[in-house]
Amino acid sequence: MTPLLNVKHWPLQLGSKDVLAPLIGWCGFVLVLTCYCLVYKQVLFASSFNFSWAVATETLMWACREWAVWMVLTPLAFACFRLNQKVIQPQHKGWLCCGVLLLIALLAKLAMELLASTGDAFSSLVVLFPRYLAASLVVMWVWRKYLRPCSARPKQPTLEPADANESASIMVNKGSGQVLLAIDAIQWLAASGNYVEVHTADGQYLLRATMQQLQEQLPARLFLRIHRSYMVNLGAIDCIQHLPSGSGKVLLKSGHTLALSKSYRKALQQFKFQAVP
Repeated sequence: MTPLLNVKHWPLQLGSKDVLAPLIGWCGFVLVLTCYCLVYKQVLFASSFNFSWAVATETLMWACREWAVWMVLTPLAFACFRLNQKVIQPQHKGWLCCGVLLLIALLAKLAMELLASTGDAFSSLVVLFPRYLAASLVVMWVWRKYLRPCSARPKQPTLEPADANESASIMVNKGSGQVLLAIDAIQWLAASGNYVEVHTADGQYLLRATMQQLQEQLPARLFLRIHRSYMVNLGAIDCIQHLPSGSGKVLLKSGHTLALSKSYRKALQQFKFQAVP
């Protein structure tokens, strides 16, 4: 197990993007907030407000005090995320980390208020809670979108040609293992949370992916999206049932019936299938 305080393995080092990115971001935010407050005072108290560098400095120091916690906490959070990237990879654990980040920031701010004796610390926390909540969400978004290592990001399923004379195949989950499944054996697919159910004549499999990812990966000559939750193999369609609302149903040769969304109906009309009332 890697010691947390081992400098050799600690990713938080001066000049790293985990330090520079939040430092630049928060400094820019504080400057923008300072300018906003000065303009706000000028507009609201136009008759009594006189701009001076002393007022600007005081406003800047106030903004720094309000957000100093995040200037320190964000690089530390990024470093912890990088050390434990496999732990926070599931989406629900990412939300848990966001909540922990928010709690630490609020407790740190509370400690600063109590030490400085600047007033009612708990009333200040009530005001800061929505702001700090937004800040924690932004920090998690920046990490997952820009700073998280590519190896920790969900990979799109890739189609692998088994042989020059064979159709492409895709790796799917079966029980505790995985099997290579020929894509032309797939009859239809259904979204199921963070997974996609892959249905064939032999059974059902699971694939950790989104419908959008599979729509981009599977050949358009074989598969068509008919609903936000369904994609079907064109060769598995028996007939189509249209409904007065503009939507419909797709009846498969296997006997299954899938919903046809109105928004996807036009794409299906280019193919000739038997229509039933």
